[in-house]
Order: sequence, then C-alpha cells, then structure tokens
Amino acid sequence: MSATEADLDFTLAGFAGHVGSDPDCIVMMPPIIMPMHLAIDATPCLVRPRSGAPVFLKIYAPDMLPFIDLDAAVAAATRAGQCGIGPAVIAHDADRSAVLFDFLAPDAWRMASRADLETIAVRSAIFAAKRAWHRSGLLGRTRSPFEVIRAYRERINSLAERTPSASTLPLAFHTLADWTERIERGIAAAGIDLAPLHGENALSNVMLGPANEVRLVDFDQAANGDPLYDVGAFCLEFCSFDDEIEAAVELYLGHSDQRAVARAKLYMIVDDFLWGCWALLAHATSPRATTVEFYKYAQNRLLRGTYWLGVWDADSLLRRA
Repeated sequence: MSATEADLDFTLAGFAGHVGSDPDCIVMMPPIIMPMHLAIDATPCLVRPRSGAPVFLKIYAPDMLPFIDLDAAVAAATRAGQCGIGPAVIAHDADRSAVLFDFLAPDAWRMASRADLETIAVRSAIFAAKRAWHRSGLLGRTRSPFEVIRAYRERINSLAERTPSASTLPLAFHTLADWTERIERGIAAAGIDLAPLHGENALSNVMLGPANEVRLVDFDQAANGDPLYDVGAFCLEFCSFDDEIEAAVELYLGHSDQRAVARAKLYMIVDDFLWGCWALLAHATSPRATTVEFYKYAQNRLLRGTYWLGVWDADSLLRRA
C-alpha cells in the first residue's frame, strides 16, 4: 500500500520546518517483492521544496511497523549517515512513522545491480562499506537472527492457533526450523564477536556513486550480532558456487578462512529462513497480501534454504564453524 495523497500531505506537514509549505512530492516506485525486495517496508518519496535541495522521504507502511523498531532504525541510520556509510538523516517524525534523508541524486547515484557484482572493484567497495559499518561501534540493540526467527515463529504459531488456514506450513519451513536451531546451538558454542549489522542485505539496499563509491541504505533491522551474518546474507545476492562464497569471504576478511566460510554458508541458510518466516507472516497479516507476492517470496526463500541443505553437508559446516 503506497502512501495516499492525504498520507503524503499529513506527513509533509510534520517536516514543514525542513521542506517548507506545499513542496512537490513524488512517489518514486511501487512496492516490488519479486524479483527484488524494494519499497516494501516504506513508501519512498522525492520531495522538492520550493527553495533548497531535494530530499528523500521514507514513509513506513503501517503493515510493516510490527516488524520494525523505529527508534532503533532511526538511530542506526543516523549513525550510518554520520559515518558516511549511508545518506544523512535530516529529521524523523515518530508520530508519522517517517524519516527525511539527504537525497542521493540519480545523476550521481544509482541502485546496484547484479551485473555490477561481476566487477571485483564493486564487490570490494560494497564489502568495504559493510566492514566499515561493522567497525563503527556497537549500537544500543543486540539481537541475533536466531532471536528474530524465534519471534517470527511464535507469531506464526499464534496465527495458526487462531486461523486454521494458516496452520498448514510448507514442509521446507519445518526442515529449516530444525536446522536453524542446530545452527544456533553450534554457533553459540563457538562464540561470536559482536558488531553492528546492516541486517537488510538485499542488493537493492546498495547505492553506487562515482568511482564505485558506496552508500548502504535501510538500517531498519540493524542490531549488534555476528558480522559474518551480513557477509553470508549478502552472498545470497550473487554467489551460486562454493568458490564464489570463499572469494567473497576472503574479500571481506582480507585473507582466506575456512571457518568463516563455513559460518557464512550457515548464515545463508539462516537468512533464507528468516525472510521466509517474515514473508509468511506478512502474507497472513498484511492487507497488501492480494497485491504483493509475500507468499511466493516466502516459498522461494524457503525453497532456496533447503537447496543449500541439499548441496552442503551442514553437519560438516557446523563442525568447522
């Protein structure tokens, strides 16, 4: 559900001190979940004040707010802007569930594409941005992907109890639920080094500028956790074979590390399950479920998660990780 004209007027009124009265406001794109996760959590708007530079307005969709801690998201985005890792936050309005950012002008910036990742210089620049974020200092919230998955599963089970049609879950869900619990126990036993995670590692959340300059966007799920989670989750965007994953981990770390490769692979499975659970919940709860392909997205993520289990010896990965 993109913001209506009335929603835009209401939201813009809250930022009048920054954009003035009666600015031009254009919704930049509709929500697209397949093949990319784009403009799902919020309506992206270009705002052109009567005087001054254009700005970017992000208006969170009401059906996505249960998945987002807005205060934590704004704090992380603010940090990223201050570090030069993301666009600067100008202002936010909790009552209107909206955030105003510096605008990355399209004559200089564009969303990264799969073709861009064929170039090692681009891959290096993206992993450098992720690494810089991981080294920027801990956030106020620590939350592992396993905690997120547990919360999602609890909500899924609650829905199933109330709604019989929601009680039949894909077989892949149960397979991945069992494996995710095993992966959590294995990684907990080995221990992790905490770092601030990006948390939303879709390629659509990477902006490329001049000379392969990178800005990361969408810190809505940012929290402290294992930085290799971001590495593994981003590998899902462009890695199909083991050698590609190994090269990606080496690019991030600066050296080869088979333990880190094993952990990144396990996190690829976990990330697919996490977003599959998210999409199942969105399908069951969002009024947009008839227009946004949440269920198809869930099935794709769950199917890919089980694919990895078929390709890899997950027990061996756990021993190495």
